Amino acid sequence: MSILLLSLEVGLMFAVEETSKVELSSLLIELLLLSLLTSSLLLTLVIVSSFGMVLKICLFNDTIFDVIPTILEVIQLIK
Repeated sequence: MSILLLSLEVGLMFAVEETSKVELSSLLIELLLLSLLTSSLLLTLVIVSSFGMVLKICLFNDTIFDVIPTILEVIQLIK
């Protein structure tokens, strides 16, 4: 469980400065759903970290809606 929490923290770490509390809460929900879809904790760490980096890039460019297709692609890769 601590590895899962660490992976969530790593994913959130990239977005803390750019997001409000509401956006951070929705990000946390997305990360929890993403981690539930994975069967491996190491895979969860990699996916959540990558998601956090993609989110930071999109927020930096003010294109938050570009993240949605990325989330869908990650979910499809997991399946």
